[in-house]
Amino acid sequence: MYYRLSFNLDDYEKLRKNNAMFINAKKSNMKTLEFPNIKKGFFDKIIYQREITIDWPKIIFYYNSDESSKESDFLFNIKFWPIIHKRVIEKIQETNFKGLAFYPIELVDEITNNINSNYYLMYTQNFIDAYDMQKSKYYYNEKYDFYTFIPRQCFLNQEVCSGYDVFRCEKSPATLFVSDKFKQMITENNFTNFSFDPQL
Repeated sequence: MYYRLSFNLDDYEKLRKNNAMFINAKKSNMKTLEFPNIKKGFFDKIIYQREITIDWPKIIFYYNSDESSKESDFLFNIKFWPIIHKRVIEKIQETNFKGLAFYPIELVDEITNNINSNYYLMYTQNFIDAYDMQKSKYYYNEKYDFYTFIPRQCFLNQEVCSGYDVFRCEKSPATLFVSDKFKQMITENNFTNFSFDPQL
């Protein structure tokens, strides 16, 4: 079984109603960043590239400690990046998952200007032909070589995916998939704020 990985928006609403929210990084400095082959305002798309070839810049996310200063293991953030706490990285490295790299971010409190350095982008180098194109339903834009897959009507190719625990589909890289083994590692350690949506 494979899962779509995201942060837990259902829990977010419950926590908000109970005044028990985790940190929510509502702003970033990414709109100001510009590099060769990366247009200004599009730096957040770098996680969908097969490799990161630039020197990693200072990436800053901002939060408001008046709302919460409680750390989760999967950071709520405006860019929907897979940003995880360093304690999760320690377990990932113990488990020896392949094809992952971790890039630091600074989490800055807008109220105190304190910098939290406990979080990292989890970037995967695993871009594979993950979908079963015979079973899946999708639209293909030939002009732009772009695929749009229909939610709940796309299927993973289990044989292709079986060698990976974390990956993106090369035809539609926005979704980050993880294996049962990855999910088990998260749940056994009671890491917070992870959501796993089962995939066909």
